[in-house]
Amino acid sequence: MGIREWRYASVILLLLALLTVKSLVLDGVKDLSGEEAEFARYVAQSIESQEKWAINKTDALSYKIVRIKKINEETATITTDEEKKNSIELSGHYTARVRKYILWILPYGDFSISIENK
Repeated sequence: MGIREWRYASVILLLLALLTVKSLVLDGVKDLSGEEAEFARYVAQSIESQEKWAINKTDALSYKIVRIKKINEETATITTDEEKKNSIELSGHYTARVRKYILWILPYGDFSISIENK
């Protein structure tokens, strides 16, 4: 290998290292308030119940909540457990941005989950 190939290989390795740090350390929400933490738990439960692909059972795909945003001040109620009829009342409507990862590092898409008005 020549000098050019070594440079390309070192740049690729550096970018992979940066992507790994970004995906494992920097992505994800931190310092959530009480209501935001409750909504984050609801989002995690929703993802687990909706994603039933066989590949998800192998842990090759993972999900991380990267942003939670309050969209209005209208009181909202979410049901956390259909069987036990547990519900949580929030002082506003929230939306969460969830990012999908392959092998916890490589992002391949994202989607939003919001509280639906009933």
